[in-house]
Amino acid sequence: MAKLTIVKDLCKGCGLCADVCPKGLLALSKHINARGYHPIAIEEQEKCIGCASVSYTHLTLPTILRV
Repeated sequence: MAKLTIVKDLCKGCGLCADVCPKGLLALSKHINARGYHPIAIEEQEKCIGCASVSYTHLTLPTILRV
C-alpha cells in the first residue's frame, strides 16, 4: 500500500495536489495550520495508488508531500 505523507504546517492550501490526484482522495482540511492556511488532507489513505502525481505540483517544496 502506498502512503502519502503531508507536512501540514508547510502546506499553503493551494489545492493543486487535489486537482491532480487521479483518485480524488485529497481535499482541503477544515482545520487551520500554524501558518494560517487550510492544509490538504487525504480522505482515504488506503485507496492511494502511489502514483506520485501530487509531487509534481510542488517541485520547490518536496517536503510538503511524500509518496
